[in-house]
Amino acid sequence: MSEQSQQKEQRAADKQQSNNGEERSNKRRSSNILDNELLDPSCLSFPPPDHDDHLLVENFDATNAFHKLQLSICQHKWKLSLENHIHYAMAATSILLLSRNQYSEELSPYFNEDGLKATIDSIEAMYGIKKPQISMETVTSMISIIEDLTIGAISRDKAIVRLLDLEPPANENKFKKGIIELVSKLPRVSIVEDMNEYELGTRYIDPFLCGLFDDPDEGILYLR
Repeated sequence: MSEQSQQKEQRAADKQQSNNGEERSNKRRSSNILDNELLDPSCLSFPPPDHDDHLLVENFDATNAFHKLQLSICQHKWKLSLENHIHYAMAATSILLLSRNQYSEELSPYFNEDGLKATIDSIEAMYGIKKPQISMETVTSMISIIEDLTIGAISRDKAIVRLLDLEPPANENKFKKGIIELVSKLPRVSIVEDMNEYELGTRYIDPFLCGLFDDPDEGILYLR
């Protein structure tokens, strides 16, 4: 066999090896994405709460109830979809997701409706949380800008400039920042049905939350 033929065969073998490596890399990448969308109970553990640091609401121990919710996650034998088990997903990171007038089945074994309502009332009173109000003037101005962008009357950059020119009160300004983030990053096409959880979060949810919570001047950075 000539030296030239040997070189051709070697190049072909190297190319095949490279293709195989890329295929394995793609498979690993897909697996990682899938893992990002699933909650693996076998990887979780929850230490007991501090004995002297419990939230007691009308004789209801919300801290113990939350810890029992966390421990229940570990009883599942299979990985859980984050999309279908949002309260478990949040609890895995030590966050109790509370929504007024919404009673999740995942919470029901540990929080009865009265206990859940009392817990929400207590936390809102403790931290002075009030439902924010947005003026009709601000809403109308934002809708007008977005409609102009939607019909192609203005560009994204122009829409962002017009939004930045709005000067709403401080509580409305955070909402404005969230809208600006969405305007800068949302595609023009509608959400597709088979979009995975990771893409949905990074493209459609994170930008808005970043606008709401990011405050670099105060050292507050929203991290997913």
